[in-house]
Amino acid sequence: MLGIGKFDKRITIAKKQLTSDGLGGYTSFNGGVYSRWANVKENSYKRISGDNAILHVNSITFIIRKLTISTDWFVNYNDLEYFIYNVYSDEKYTYIECQLK
Repeated sequence: MLGIGKFDKRITIAKKQLTSDGLGGYTSFNGGVYSRWANVKENSYKRISGDNAILHVNSITFIIRKLTISTDWFVNYNDLEYFIYNVYSDEKYTYIECQLK
């Protein structure tokens, strides 16, 4: 079980939706936006700059309080957009496995 202090990173979860632009086409917007505190697990490599700043995390798992979402949503974290490739839940938490877009 994760303690409340482990949920220390802010993420935004959203879904791209289409709406008519009135001219026969469509525009996309971020609908169903949720802001959540998450526990972040880095699953693969990091690219580190000369000043030791993390520039890139290839695969990441976000653990949040239970929420129903699917793989057609995306996550924003640290000004990067991640696509969701797997979502599963247990009694308390939702696990969101992502990769950078």
